Amino acid sequence: MKLISKLKQNIKEMKEADEIVKSEYDTEEDKKEDKIVRITLIILGILLLILFIVIILAIKTPIYKVFKTYSNLDNPNAVINSDNPYINGNSTTTTYKKYKIGDIVTLKNNTKWYVIQDSDENEPIVILLNPNNINDGSLNYQNVDNYLDTTYKNSIATSLKTDITSITTRLISLYDLSILSGIPEEQLDVGSTISNNKTPKFIYETQNMTNYLDEENRPVLICPNNGTAVLCSGNPPLNAWVVKPVIEIPKDFIK
Repeated sequence: MKLISKLKQNIKEMKEADEIVKSEYDTEEDKKEDKIVRITLIILGILLLILFIVIILAIKTPIYKVFKTYSNLDNPNAVINSDNPYINGNSTTTTYKKYKIGDIVTLKNNTKWYVIQDSDENEPIVILLNPNNINDGSLNYQNVDNYLDTTYKNSIATSLKTDITSITTRLISLYDLSILSGIPEEQLDVGSTISNNKTPKFIYETQNMTNYLDEENRPVLICPNNGTAVLCSGNPPLNAWVVKPVIEIPKDFIK
């Protein structure tokens, strides 16, 4: 009986020992799981912080500006300010070469033009005047606009290897003359003197047809007169008038 009792006691002690070991094993497993959870939370926290930083940078510097910066690398008239946040931590800006009235520029088709309106570093377009008469005797005020908007524009676009939508072709306007002379546009009419200390001489050294018509629907011309120039009505022969067109063109096409 004592032997049986002792065996029972030993079995009981073994069970209790097994429970203790099992309890300790469960505690170690819990610790491992807790450690994994903590590491996971730390990693998630770091990822959220990185995401937050990226969002803040994106708000301060829209991604299209970054693409715009690199899209202008092949444009000699685009001046890249290297303050890209992906370069040295600042904001990104793209500026263009400045042009002022009277500058002579050469396009990529090797033609030379006069700048007739100032164009600052924020403007991608420049307005130019052809110094040469393009009228071969076939142009008059009735067909010149159509010619400039089709045949002439196509020839320039072809020579520059670009689409015609990039270019605007037209006659010189009273607005252009107002900027060049400093005379308010509403004061310009037939008989107005446009030559003064401000007006560049290349504007009035030779005749040129404007896009303005007088009261009798005759084209108004720039008419040189002994070193000065006035606006005058065009008289026959209709096809003898000088046509020196204006183009509005992206600065990309300037050499």
